[in-house]
Amino acid sequence: MKFKLASHLLKILILVSLVVIIVGKAFFTNSPNMFLLIYGITVTSVIFLTFSISLRYKDPSIKIREKDLTRGIEKPLISCILAVKNDEKIIARCIDSLINSDYENKEIIVVNDASTDKTKEILKNYNNLHGITIINLNKNIGKKRAISEGLRIAKGEIFVFTDSDCVVASDAISRIIEIFMIDKKVGAVSGLGQLVVFLGR
Repeated sequence: MKFKLASHLLKILILVSLVVIIVGKAFFTNSPNMFLLIYGITVTSVIFLTFSISLRYKDPSIKIREKDLTRGIEKPLISCILAVKNDEKIIARCIDSLINSDYENKEIIVVNDASTDKTKEILKNYNNLHGITIINLNKNIGKKRAISEGLRIAKGEIFVFTDSDCVVASDAISRIIEIFMIDKKVGAVSGLGQLVVFLGR
């Protein structure tokens, strides 16, 4: 409701600006510069039209989210895999956001890629929590191979990957898994909201 009111007020503001430009140039200047007049009208009109069109766009995922299309369907076990290195300042926030996800049937695997700061000590606080596995590597092997180490022990049907500097929204994982459950043809989901057809599937 507030968004609609704000959008209507902005429309009115743009229209008022357009009227002021036209009236000001046409009646309150001795020699109105036609180029500037046309330019001003054109720019303001384009902004107004662009804004009006953008308001009509509706995120298709919102409609899906409004209906619980997975009710009665068993939710699969998922594996959240996270590779970290020297992330002492941010790693706790990321792991906490995964723990606090509203999707319950999950395991969290954190691979410490031979961090040299206090990351290992911070991860100790999570090591004994249910559903969390910490892997401490003695040698730095890089992010890709660190993720592979996590995949090696993962038990989930679906893998969820994120970066250590991300804070995952509480409903993010649920929304991802819903897509897999609704459409069995889906092979991967990203946060960009773009459909990619791979090999015709």
